[in-house]
Amino acid sequence: MAAARAIAAPHRPVQVPVFYSISTHERGLRLRRWLEQSTGWCHVQLPSFHPQDFELQWNGSTEAPVFVRAVEPPHKTLFVLRPPYGNLHNQIEKGHRRPRSGIAAAHKVANAAFHLRALECFATQCHPCVKEANIAAILEDDVDFVPGASPGTASEFPALLASVMARVGREGVNKLHLGVGNLGSGQEVNLPTRKARCAWHADVVQKKWAGARLLRCSNYSDSHAYVIRVAQARRIIAAQKVLVKADGEGRGRCLNPWGHVSCASDPSLFREFFKQCDRAPGPPTQRGACSGLALAGASNPWALFHNNSGSYRMRTETGTDAYGVMAKLQAALLQKAKREKRMRIPLAPLPGKKKGAARARAAI
Repeated sequence: MAAARAIAAPHRPVQVPVFYSISTHERGLRLRRWLEQSTGWCHVQLPSFHPQDFELQWNGSTEAPVFVRAVEPPHKTLFVLRPPYGNLHNQIEKGHRRPRSGIAAAHKVANAAFHLRALECFATQCHPCVKEANIAAILEDDVDFVPGASPGTASEFPALLASVMARVGREGVNKLHLGVGNLGSGQEVNLPTRKARCAWHADVVQKKWAGARLLRCSNYSDSHAYVIRVAQARRIIAAQKVLVKADGEGRGRCLNPWGHVSCASDPSLFREFFKQCDRAPGPPTQRGACSGLALAGASNPWALFHNNSGSYRMRTETGTDAYGVMAKLQAALLQKAKREKRMRIPLAPLPGKKKGAARARAAI
């Protein structure tokens, strides 16, 4: 992939590195519009990550792993999923014809590749912005700073993040989530129908950041924007290398550095990939697991708004936003589930067929 390029900014004593990648022109304009209101960022713009940049390889056996690899030479392996392929088998057994989790959605593969590259760059100090940095922000290009709703101001936002991370470091927090559960995202918190919960943890007391709050959240997924410590980024990349080398067999080889009740589980491919490592006992501060809090505004659970518009998808002969191999894998898993009598819900008809037929529950 092309090397990351820097956007020059005036020198300031403290700048927060910010990683991002632009998937569409619209998103890029919107993201830069609020980022450029502050000189407190040190920009690391990574290349664009599109679904067509990656491929899935699978040998046809439901006992074999699926490899996620870069299309361009040297065809680097990024992720390996062993059976039951994360949550894919569960969705198949529940009757979902078109699963949308992890490797089942091509855009989610590309999204996971962006997060992996950003974390790898931070962990290895691949860019001048992170040569001496202890923290860095990683932003998907669909997050917005909303004046009056986001805490503080766009110009002071990097300073707010640095201040909060210095404060919560005493509690062992290594990841600060910035975009949690906005309404209409499908990832809301504190709803009767969802497990995701957020509760007040502390106020950020400085006057210029009035309304800023820290929340402790659990069982939530939204990881569109976060600040992470370099030590945790290094643990994540170390575990990724172990899993790739062992073809996804992580038991006894690595500890899960991503999944924890206090941390968002997305990207879904990260959740399913790192779940192949062991989950060690004890509190996360003692075992190097993710330990998270969320930064929020005065009246919402987020600091940055998830504005999911102008998104990029891949269209193929097998359907929208899916790799060709997925049709074969899903068909094989479906036949196996039927053969072993593990189907839990009758298979739903495809859209447009038999109007009166019963439909399966909404996809996970």
